[in-house]
Amino acid sequence: MSSPRLLVHSSTVNRLLLETEQSYSRNNHLRIIQDCQEALRQCPSLVARVDTLTHNNGFVSRLICLGGTVAVRYKGNGYNIPVDIWIPEPYPSYPPLVYVTPTPNMYIPSDHPYVDTSGLVNLTYLAKWDPSSYSIAGLIGVLVSIFSSKPPVFAKTSRRSQSAEIVNKPLPVSPTCRAETPPTQRVSAEEEHRREMVTLVSGKVKGQLENAEKKGKTEISQLLEVRQALQKGAEAIQEGLDSISVARVDAEREFSNTERQLTQTRQWLEENKHLKGTLDIDDIIIFPDNVQRKIVQYRAKDSALQDALCLLDEALEMNLIDLAVFLKEVRRLAKEQYKCRGMIQYLSRNRKCVS
Repeated sequence: MSSPRLLVHSSTVNRLLLETEQSYSRNNHLRIIQDCQEALRQCPSLVARVDTLTHNNGFVSRLICLGGTVAVRYKGNGYNIPVDIWIPEPYPSYPPLVYVTPTPNMYIPSDHPYVDTSGLVNLTYLAKWDPSSYSIAGLIGVLVSIFSSKPPVFAKTSRRSQSAEIVNKPLPVSPTCRAETPPTQRVSAEEEHRREMVTLVSGKVKGQLENAEKKGKTEISQLLEVRQALQKGAEAIQEGLDSISVARVDAEREFSNTERQLTQTRQWLEENKHLKGTLDIDDIIIFPDNVQRKIVQYRAKDSALQDALCLLDEALEMNLIDLAVFLKEVRRLAKEQYKCRGMIQYLSRNRKCVS
């Protein structure tokens, strides 16, 4: 059950959000309320208010500010460090702005490693801000840890020799502000440096791993493409070898048949060599039917007529015959050739019917 103090903090922050409604997105209101409530509970010496912040570029914003003091212990003494913690418009995407606000009797040393002379606080916690795990309460814990080892303000004294001796002029500590923070939020300067180095090294290692992974994926993709091309090539080669095997079998079969026929022909010639010079080629050729015989006869006649036409052309070129005789004979031979070729086509198309 929420305590009355937490309810008051929540109500206060909610009212301040209504006053700066145009500054903050409604989507971030709940996160702002929760973080401010936790910070005010951790450090009651801080007070939430709405104030005007002038940025370095001259732009002016009305923002929520947690102002007050943060209690630290330095060399056994307690001190209150005055600070203003500003909540920027894009919070929590953007880290808070922290200023040390010294009173007139205080000054900020020019060589402070975390605070410049204007009071702006620069921490790795802010530079490496992570909205998912960092908060204003965690930031206060870091401030307490760092300012306890290196105070950002010193008390002014009348004698210059004592101006830097803060231990001789301790400021009163507010009894309501608790410098202690949960163990998970207490970060020392050494721890801050260690985290910074871990983040840096982790980033480099992560980048190298990502590059190696990307390079490995690219090489694997290229190897897969080469493997696919080799598989296709192997399939094509196998198909070619199969075709060659089939062609080889067919060639061997044809060669065997040709050899057998050649052997038979030689044997027949040897047996009938006594008939040499007495055989008529037309008598020894056996046609399967009369139609085939007629087709061969007409083709022979067609070839003879074509030879006759060629001889007429040569005779005309050599002036052995005159043009009138040439034309007359060409018409006669062409007519005979036309009839001859017509019979060949007729017999070829109607071979079964004629038979």
